[in-house]
Amino acid sequence: MKTKSVFIGLFVVLALVFGLVLAGCSPDPGGGNPFVGTWTGYDTDYNVVRVFADQSTWTLSYPAYPQWGISRGTYTYSGNTGTFFMDGIVVGTGNVSGNTMTYTQFGITYTFSK
Repeated sequence: MKTKSVFIGLFVVLALVFGLVLAGCSPDPGGGNPFVGTWTGYDTDYNVVRVFADQSTWTLSYPAYPQWGISRGTYTYSGNTGTFFMDGIVVGTGNVSGNTMTYTQFGITYTFSK
């Protein structure tokens, strides 16, 4: 009977440890930040790629026109809403819903997909 109790106790401990390990794993590379990742969309007729590489910086490029260079900035977010800056000046706001981000800049709204 004592062997059975030890076996059950060991099983419970292993189950708890396994559960804690799984709870600590996050499939989200942004650590809960919905903006982190690569987003593609269109600016009028031009394909645009916006990349949020970490918790606070972004880049924007036009793949078909590398001579246009890469725009860079920072951002803050709260939940699914972000505010985007270039040189400390607000240049737009965004909202993420699933794999879609709407981005508004100077009154024009763009849609990006992840």
